[in-house]
Amino acid sequence: GYVDDRQLDLYSSEWRKVLPRAPWMEQNMDAEYWDRSTQIAQGNQAIFRVDLGTLRQRYNQSDV
Repeated sequence: GYVDDRQLDLYSSEWRKVLPRAPWMEQNMDAEYWDRSTQIAQGNQAIFRVDLGTLRQRYNQSDV
């Protein structure tokens, strides 16, 4: 996430975890916040994976 061009947190599909990128976020947010943010990001990743598969099928012109 970003606010005013400053990165607050980061999710990587490689790590499958949300990590703080702003020191004040790390200091002020508890573990429950990071766990919930990770769950949301993992859910979004799954949705995006399905959506990309759908796009590949719909725009694949090699079958025509």
